[in-house]
Amino acid sequence: PAGMIRQKREHLRKLAKEIRRLHRLGFVHGDLTPYNLFVCSDGDRDSFVLMDNDRTWRYPPWFYHRLWKRNLLQLNRFKLPGISLQDRVRFLRCYLEPGCERNAELHLLHWLEARTRKRRARKDRFRGQVSFRELMKWDGVFAKKTNLN
Repeated sequence: PAGMIRQKREHLRKLAKEIRRLHRLGFVHGDLTPYNLFVCSDGDRDSFVLMDNDRTWRYPPWFYHRLWKRNLLQLNRFKLPGISLQDRVRFLRCYLEPGCERNAELHLLHWLEARTRKRRARKDRFRGQVSFRELMKWDGVFAKKTNLN
């Protein structure tokens, strides 16, 4: 299990850096959900394949765009087996530039939590006042609704 946890964390770190690299190059994926993301491994080397690119756009790299934050929201809004709240925070820390201000990190985390709660309330009809950890905990209910079991 310890090796699997290390591998999961390494994949999350690599994915965060890859998404950051694409955003820095100006790319915004139109539907960046976990279900449009595949990990390909050939021994020592892992790569990521992004699917459903018909709404992917490229903006000038110097142009800050709110859709980059939307991509992070798209990745964050799903309950996933084996992905904890701490994994999500690790991903965001790797996504942010090294040496990023702590205030910028906290601002992004608060924004993502608020938007995820709003989206879950609207799409999943979730109305509870629970911790974000509990809100994003895998319970199998979402899997049954989407046939992921």
